[in-house]
Amino acid sequence: MMSENTVYLVTGTNRGIGLAMVTILLQRPHTTVVATSRRPPQQQQHSASSSSATSIPDDLPAHATSTLVRVLLDDSDAAISSATLRDRLRDAHNIARLDVVVANAGTSSGFRDILATDPGYDLLHDFAINAAGPAKLFRAVWPLLDPAVSGGGRGGVDEGKGEERRPKFVLITSSLGSIGCLDEESMPSTAYGMSKAAANWFAKKLSVEFHDRGLLVGIIHPGFVKTSMGQAVADAIGMKEPPMSVEDSAKGVIEQIDTLTPEKSGQFLRFDGGKMPW
Repeated sequence: MMSENTVYLVTGTNRGIGLAMVTILLQRPHTTVVATSRRPPQQQQHSASSSSATSIPDDLPAHATSTLVRVLLDDSDAAISSATLRDRLRDAHNIARLDVVVANAGTSSGFRDILATDPGYDLLHDFAINAAGPAKLFRAVWPLLDPAVSGGGRGGVDEGKGEERRPKFVLITSSLGSIGCLDEESMPSTAYGMSKAAANWFAKKLSVEFHDRGLLVGIIHPGFVKTSMGQAVADAIGMKEPPMSVEDSAKGVIEQIDTLTPEKSGQFLRFDGGKMPW
């Protein structure tokens, strides 16, 4: 039954890292994946989460006990409110809880230096999706993650396994949001880097504020990956292409999610488990 499955919600799943994660998760037994994507933008944007009109393929391989649920989720306050999302998942898909939420959706207005960055558009655009987006998402999904109110034996002992079950909220971020990395390498990513640094702060704050409520928070750099956004970065620095495949990145990210513990919660980690400087 779906209620017995481990339930993931992943944003930005049209292609790239998000789609690769969905593909891997669906092949696991007893797994439900809620795959969200934004409405097609008016103008094409580079996005690690691929917010283009490309849809999730209908023929993704899945374990016989696993289920894919597609949800169109734009960035309007109404569409991403907790009541709206909760009602949509419950009424349309019989989902009353979430075990893991992955905030993967992201975008970039372009990879430029400070003087070439328009604060009135570039900064506001990237902050709206990359920084405010995860905050909106968490507010929407917390009622479904909260061990105190969601069903399925959460917040205590899983009777089937005898293990404590703790919900996870995972931010897919970037090394470009690391202030410490600027001492080693400066990239032309003013708006994107600032927005990701803000997102990192939010996720760290979340890990502190919700620690006693049972929430585990992952903050993961997925690597320099062959996505449309990764290629935009490569073009900006004169590189032919990023070195890492989306499949390898997704595998590493999922491994970090699987092994997320209270000790690792709130740490800024690479896809391979290495620590990142803030």
